[in-house]
Amino acid sequence: MINHKFLTAALIFTSLPASNATLPRGFLKDVKNVSSNTIVKNLPIQQPLQIKMPSEGAPRKRKGGGARNPVCDVQPSLTALIPLRGLGLTHKSREFWFYVPYQASTGYSAEFQLQDNSETENKIYSKTFKFENTPGIINIPLPRDIKLDSNKFYKWQLSVIVNPQDRNDDCFVSGGVKQVPLPPDVSNKLKMAKTPRERIAIYAENALWHDVLSNLIELRRQNPDNETLKSDWNDLLKHRLVRLEDIVSKPIVSCCESEPEPQ
Repeated sequence: MINHKFLTAALIFTSLPASNATLPRGFLKDVKNVSSNTIVKNLPIQQPLQIKMPSEGAPRKRKGGGARNPVCDVQPSLTALIPLRGLGLTHKSREFWFYVPYQASTGYSAEFQLQDNSETENKIYSKTFKFENTPGIINIPLPRDIKLDSNKFYKWQLSVIVNPQDRNDDCFVSGGVKQVPLPPDVSNKLKMAKTPRERIAIYAENALWHDVLSNLIELRRQNPDNETLKSDWNDLLKHRLVRLEDIVSKPIVSCCESEPEPQ
């Protein structure tokens, strides 16, 4: 059986240049006291994400409280997972994420709308649906046939319809999204990335909010007990330019059932 303490000492000894062949008194005694646990602890650890945010902003309402309907004032309230500035950049991700505080049994409908930022605010996409499995964090993906122009600002809004007879009672959140191209050096880094977490780190360094969020959530779903990913999630939502501490512990749920279009 290999004596690991002896092997550690031998490896250190043989790696020394010839001029150091005469060891200081007590050197081998010190080496014997180096445990394998000490060596493991001193190995490099995975670095926290270096999260950046876009410098520009957008009109936004991240929280669904404050409307005239008291249903909207539940805490934590309806929440859009976006930075404080209200704008999320994306390169590839086409998903929007929200915390919904309402039980699916309430039967509330919701409406998601995406518009361009022109004077006429042309509607790009609209979806009406019922909640499932809530409360929890849900995602709303854009269909593949919905195209976003590069470097163009779009506005979105999610409304919870608590009173179909009076839409002024809606609880809603709103913000903006912009799809941006990747600089060549960032594209090359992504191609060279060896793991999904490395790609997330590259997205984070380049302020690509939606790409970070969607990829991190998917990776956490696949690795629910991974402590590094838990820390990444906490760091992201508790970032000083995000400040969504109240929903860090909320579950991510599958949702939602689309309602049929009116005939």
